[in-house]
Amino acid sequence: MQSTVVWNEGMRFTGTTEDGLHATFDAGESKAAASPVETLLMAAGACSMMDIVSILQKMRQDLRGIEVRMEGQRATAEPRILVAVAYRYILTGTALDRDAVQRAIELSISKYCSVGQTIERAGAKVTSTFEIREPG
Repeated sequence: MQSTVVWNEGMRFTGTTEDGLHATFDAGESKAAASPVETLLMAAGACSMMDIVSILQKMRQDLRGIEVRMEGQRATAEPRILVAVAYRYILTGTALDRDAVQRAIELSISKYCSVGQTIERAGAKVTSTFEIREPG
């Protein structure tokens, strides 16, 4: 895996993957893009949801939608790492089994999500909650 990041202007940067995909980061006043830490938090959410969707599909659960609302708390002293991350999953589906959902979330957070594991292994306290909604 390789990537390149270049400075655009101010505190705005553009990253490019080896496949030519781009992401913009902005830590300045303009807020034209997410900051690197905001991007890390979103990446943890996306990574976890990919696991959960895959696991619930294998469990033959009728998942119709999922979103995760992330809250990250940063240290007050430099380097201001994430010290706590809370995942709040909202799943939509027909007759979703609460135990299956709980198991999928636990597997993602504790075993499969590489981004989340990177954050947790750096010492952040990770918590999760979920809510199940019926379609419509």
